[in-house]
Amino acid sequence: MRAGLLALGLGTFAVGTDSFVLVGMLPQVAGSLHVSVPAGGQVIIAYALAHALLSPAVVAALRWPSRPVLLTGLGLLVLGNLLTGLAPGFGAVVACRILAALGGALFLPICTVTAVSTAPPPLRGRALTVVRGGSAAAAALGIPLGVVLARLADWRLAMYFVAGVGLLATLAIARYTPGIPATAPIHPARGLAPLADPRIGRSLLMTTLLFCGLFTPYSYASGLFHRGAPLALVLACWGAGALAGLLTSARLTDVLGSRRLIHLAALLSLTALALTPWSADRLPLALATALAWGFAATVPLIPIQHRLIAYNPAAAPFSILLTSTATYLGLALSATTGALLLTFASTHYLGPTAAALILLALALDHPLRASPA
Repeated sequence: MRAGLLALGLGTFAVGTDSFVLVGMLPQVAGSLHVSVPAGGQVIIAYALAHALLSPAVVAALRWPSRPVLLTGLGLLVLGNLLTGLAPGFGAVVACRILAALGGALFLPICTVTAVSTAPPPLRGRALTVVRGGSAAAAALGIPLGVVLARLADWRLAMYFVAGVGLLATLAIARYTPGIPATAPIHPARGLAPLADPRIGRSLLMTTLLFCGLFTPYSYASGLFHRGAPLALVLACWGAGALAGLLTSARLTDVLGSRRLIHLAALLSLTALALTPWSADRLPLALATALAWGFAATVPLIPIQHRLIAYNPAAAPFSILLTSTATYLGLALSATTGALLLTFASTHYLGPTAAALILLALALDHPLRASPA
């Protein structure tokens, strides 16, 4: 079982790296495709939006055994990244990113279900930690490594790197990961069933606004840290903070409660945003800001899921899928917001706009009636 879990963790590492690796090389991507940086942001928007829209439909994949679905998802991810590296123009790159997003959207939820279902009950928490650890490692190692590869050669090399990791994960899952049998057919509309509860709908809207605010500056980090602070090092610190957030959020949720932890993360992110204008050309401050920013960006994931599951335990799998949709929709909107600001204003407005979105999310974070803390 250990080898099978590690194979799943390698798969989440590939998907996590793929989700954000282009952020650090957006100027290179835009330059090579002969478009502006805001227009180049569409490659990030296309990936995140496709992932968001496809996630609820993944419930239909539960009707098939898990291992073929996992292998198909990673196969699409590998193919999408290989084709992105070979794509001759901007439109082709966007189309290939959508293909890769389809693979990621198919893989991630089935990966979580497989990890939990194949582990003995006493080890299910550890299984989830291994799966989440792949995403955390992607933030801490995969994304900065992709930026370094792009700087040493070309941004397309980073795409081949992601494809290579995805291929290794595919082979490892095929060899070591046990599958789970198919279930009865589930209509994709069931993935939207939790929205009948207004508390869940409001929490998902809050999630979208929160992640839009948290990632609006991140999507265009190359424009914020272009003086004195090596971008790969800044992103590595962001990743280290994200790793700490992912690994401690479950424990912090138990200690502080969901709402309090979400609010503390938002406060930390607002502090980091306030320091960003002074950190661009001050390396120690830039690294400290990135560390806090990364921690604040990933800590809310577990308490949000914890809250939604508590609202409707019977619909927990669907609530988790909708959380993924809300998160990736926030990422798509963050890249869109950043592109609009760069087109009609400047990078100086990224921080204030992000802060306003985070505050708006907090304003929505009030229960309609008594609910879990």
